[in-house]
Amino acid sequence: MVTTGQTLVWCISWHHLPNLVPLVLRCTTLVETWMVLANTYARPSHGHIKQIKDNFKNISKGSQTITDYMQAIKIKADELATLGKLLDAEDLIEKVLERLNDTFQQVIDAVNSRNTAITFDELHEKLINRELALHNSSSSVSVTAYSTHTQCSNQLFHLSPTSSASQ
Repeated sequence: MVTTGQTLVWCISWHHLPNLVPLVLRCTTLVETWMVLANTYARPSHGHIKQIKDNFKNISKGSQTITDYMQAIKIKADELATLGKLLDAEDLIEKVLERLNDTFQQVIDAVNSRNTAITFDELHEKLINRELALHNSSSSVSVTAYSTHTQCSNQLFHLSPTSSASQ
């Protein structure tokens, strides 16, 4: 007869979590399996908290989309909160803003000049809008440059003495 604990072990291995299998392989009950997992991963050890804080410090916008960047920050903040290290909302916003590059300076200035604190979700929306505006302006510049290049090339083609002689 297959126990619930064995079913959980099977699910863990099925979902490609091989590092968990050795931890729970000898468990015979669901409660025992959950206790092993909780003691291994949910206990807020100093080393675990420090590791997450270090990972949090190293998140940067880089070439990621704003959504990916904000999600990475939110995941680490949630992990810290789960371990009892809740970040203040204003500190979280400050962390987001300090890792943005100059292309988002307009949003950074607007947020810093507000009389009231902005929420994480509001900031996310404003950053997405700025990212879209930047993308649209770079797309229109590319289209304009291509159009100008094409028009100049066409004019040169029609004005060249060799092309008019061959027509």
